[in-house]
Amino acid sequence: MALSLQDIMNEMASQPEMLRPKGVEKAGHPMPKIISEMDAFVSLDPLLAQLNRSYEDAKSNRLSLSKAHGVNDPMVEIALEMEDSAWCMMQTRFLEVRADRGLMRQAQSLMRNSENLVEAVKEKKQKEKAIEVFQFYKMLQKMRELNKTPRIFEWLYILVLLDPTQTLNPKPHLQHKMAA
Repeated sequence: MALSLQDIMNEMASQPEMLRPKGVEKAGHPMPKIISEMDAFVSLDPLLAQLNRSYEDAKSNRLSLSKAHGVNDPMVEIALEMEDSAWCMMQTRFLEVRADRGLMRQAQSLMRNSENLVEAVKEKKQKEKAIEVFQFYKMLQKMRELNKTPRIFEWLYILVLLDPTQTLNPKPHLQHKMAA
C-alpha cells in the first residue's frame, strides 16, 4: 500500500498532539501540585482556613503598603504587626488541628493522594511523549518508503538535537595543542 505525502500529512493533522508546540499544555488542564501539610489542614478545618485567609490578606496589605509608601512608613509598621499577629493565630490553630489524630490521618491521606495524582500525570505525560516520538519515527519511515525525504533533513534534525557549538568547535584542550 503506497501512501502519498498528502496521506501522511492528513494522518498527522488528525493527531493534534503532533502539531502542538513543545512545552504548551492543553488549555483547562493545569498540572496538579502536591499539597503541603498546611494546605491539607486548611481544606479540612474551616477555622484554620479563615485564619489562613486573614494572614494572606494581612501579608498582601503589608506588601502593597510597602510598595506604595516604602518600608519605613508608620502604616507599613502597623501592617507588619497585623501580619505577625495573624500569622501567630494561624500557627496556633495549625498546632491544635495537627494534634488531632483523626484530622492528621485525613491530612496525610490528602497529601498521599495529591502525590499519587502528580505521579500519575507525570507518567501519562511521559507516555504521551513516547507516543509522539514513535509517531514521528513512523512518519519518517513512511516518508523514507516513499523516498520523499532527502537524507539532509534527517541529518539537520539530528544536528538540531545536538549542541552545534560542541560538534563544530574543537575541544579547548585540543586548541592549545594545535596552536603549539
